[in-house]
Amino acid sequence: MLHTLSKEFTCKSFSLRSTKDEKDLFTKSQWSDSTRWFLVYRLSIWLYQLSWSVGYIIYLQIHYPDRLNRIHRYFTSWADVMTVLYYSAALGICVVSAHYRKTNQIENKPLRCLRSLTWFLHTVVINSSVIVMLIFWIFVSAKFKEEKLRNVFNIHRHAVNSVLVFVDFCVVATPVRLMHVVYGYIYGLTYAFATVLMYWLGDTPTVYKFLNWEDHPGKAVVVSLIVGIVVPTVLHFCFFMLHLVKMRVAEHCTKCTSAKDHVVSTPREENSKETLV
Repeated sequence: MLHTLSKEFTCKSFSLRSTKDEKDLFTKSQWSDSTRWFLVYRLSIWLYQLSWSVGYIIYLQIHYPDRLNRIHRYFTSWADVMTVLYYSAALGICVVSAHYRKTNQIENKPLRCLRSLTWFLHTVVINSSVIVMLIFWIFVSAKFKEEKLRNVFNIHRHAVNSVLVFVDFCVVATPVRLMHVVYGYIYGLTYAFATVLMYWLGDTPTVYKFLNWEDHPGKAVVVSLIVGIVVPTVLHFCFFMLHLVKMRVAEHCTKCTSAKDHVVSTPREENSKETLV
């Protein structure tokens, strides 16, 4: 464990460029080498997330058109966009890689850039999905009426979406590097800076009560640092450790399967030899 952690604290660990051993991990599951079924999974979850996101926009346009004009302010909306982009990039890398394998092409720079983009989005999404759920249900949900809390879109955006991202994290074999936490910092602080711009440009001085740049700028700075740096640090370390556990479990399952196959095949080989004799 200490050896694994020590390897993470290097300059190379900040990079989004995958090694030769990591390239295939973006196009298969942690639990199976089948790229075909993994492509089906990628397509399904992309269509699912895209449908819900588009459906929510249509829902707002019909029932709450005024709220649609404010949708850009909220961290949940940012997270929804990033999640759709992640699933889109992840599907894209699977499709392109499959085409390259079929045509025996050597990967080029666009494919490497797409892999790096997928890795970046994966890192951002696994952390932001948890942050969205925690912030909403701990700090924001109290001001909502029971009817709004039970709204299917509200439940999906602040609960189901986070669960799906975690399920995806458990399914995929995408590597998790400890130093990639900096990309979580960049994303979180970018949103905080965007709320400052909203205040300066006269859009709104306060997106959330705890992020009021007009009346409580000091508190807003502290909250931004906590949500943008402290929380992502804790979450990313947890996901890193979970990734190590996931790899260990998958490795153990592979060994058990191989052992069973060997036990089953051995008697068959002996019977075939006896038949020949």
